[in-house]
Amino acid sequence: ASWERGIIKYDHKNLYSYTTTNGLSINSVWGMVIDSEGNIWAGTFGGGLSCLKNQTFTTYSSKSGLINNAISSVCLAPDSTIWLSAEGGISKFTPATGVFKNFTTADGLTSTKLMGITSQKDGTIWATLYGGPNLIKIVNDKVEKNSPPGGGFGMFTDASDTIWWGTDGGGAWR
Repeated sequence: ASWERGIIKYDHKNLYSYTTTNGLSINSVWGMVIDSEGNIWAGTFGGGLSCLKNQTFTTYSSKSGLINNAISSVCLAPDSTIWLSAEGGISKFTPATGVFKNFTTADGLTSTKLMGITSQKDGTIWATLYGGPNLIKIVNDKVEKNSPPGGGFGMFTDASDTIWWGTDGGGAWR
């Protein structure tokens, strides 16, 4: 991921760059995942969700049902759905159907300033909010709240299925 250089690939010999010249929606990429088929899903900050499949980009935007085109983080759930934290809430995308399901304050989010997102092996989704409560848990498409100190930023799940996230003034949590 990069601020203004698109997607950069390194194959242990050469650097390759995928940008708007190659069909990427915008060059500000904030999060990426690779699915089981080798497709690259890039969350851009302003250009929506871009998928690189067979050297061709397909872009999904708010016109496609995405909650907002400013995506801050992306994760792949065990059921192959793509989860996105964005300005305005969370989007769950099902590539097989091309359908988005959005989560907003109407669904229980207490802030629209989403930062990080990750999933666990059982399909539980975790997202960090900038503002409180700062940690959101989504189980079976239902939002639950948790409240550790400090605003949340990036997060990931390690090999033992433990969730880690950075905060604004509260250190790193797990």
